[in-house]
Amino acid sequence: GITLRTDGGRSTLINITNGGGKTSIVELNLYLLSRDARLLKRIREKAAPKSRGFTHARIEFRDPPEDSYLAPGLLEIDPLNLPGETHVIGVVLNDDINDPPIFYSYSGTLEDSPCYVYDGKSIASVPDSEFVARTKALRGCKWNKFTSRREWEDHIRLFLPVEVIRRNVLYQLKGSDDKNASFFDFT
Repeated sequence: GITLRTDGGRSTLINITNGGGKTSIVELNLYLLSRDARLLKRIREKAAPKSRGFTHARIEFRDPPEDSYLAPGLLEIDPLNLPGETHVIGVVLNDDINDPPIFYSYSGTLEDSPCYVYDGKSIASVPDSEFVARTKALRGCKWNKFTSRREWEDHIRLFLPVEVIRRNVLYQLKGSDDKNASFFDFT
């Protein structure tokens, strides 16, 4: 379980050795945002076996109040105390091609329905049934209600431009930074 916070519109660098999962992280998150079936084929082989529970991808978005403006500064901003309403989107899946991925969304934070627990020494997955029950009970939860890619894109559009996501999917499918794709070639 990894939680990356990128509040404030800042970029994030993931520095992991070769074979550590950078491409898997990117493809899983792009799949969450796009529901592109070509990415699903790639991530299924790396997803948890059905007997081990869900593989999770989740993103928390913050919708800042319209009357707030945070000027860039030299002081570190506490990402847990930024103003605005938070929303979470997510997908759960496993390696079984007969089990369709389940997409969901709710108003709240990642911590409102954790998918893992950390005791200071080790990480343990929250049982799937507990995660599903806790998530479904959250305000505004839409669990498996997005029946098509189009419906999902309409929802994602609340947070990000879908056209940008599509370009990133295309770039990833062409090989991204694995020397197989040109950064500027999007024909």
